[in-house]
Amino acid sequence: MKYLQIYCDGACPGNGFTGAKSSYGLYCEETHYCEYGGGGFEGKHTNNTGELIGILRSLEYAKGKTNHVIIYSDSQYAINSCVLWNINKKKKKNKPLILKAKAAMIPFKKVEMRWVKGHNSCYGNEIADALSNEWLKENR
Repeated sequence: MKYLQIYCDGACPGNGFTGAKSSYGLYCEETHYCEYGGGGFEGKHTNNTGELIGILRSLEYAKGKTNHVIIYSDSQYAINSCVLWNINKKKKKNKPLILKAKAAMIPFKKVEMRWVKGHNSCYGNEIADALSNEWLKENR
């Protein structure tokens, strides 16, 4: 396959508070694959952890299927954490997740991360958002 386009999103009601649960959703445009999940992360759950897990799971899904993946996210924080910021120069929140996402990019010849405006009628982003919220409804 030439490339895969994957939309991912994260959510976290009670963002950062004790007992909060973050979730993610992802949708692959070429294969129509959908996935959602949450929890299973040690540490404080926030919207950012959900977004980062969405990127990580997108990369894990694409591994072995293509050498070129395009990931769409409405989180500039998550994208910048993975592609712009040097994690070793700053003490960053979510460092373990960021390092996992960066490591998951290594097998690919090309990884593009593109920002999309959330809740703005972007079909793939709307699906990913609905999936992340579905997990939260099922796991109240």
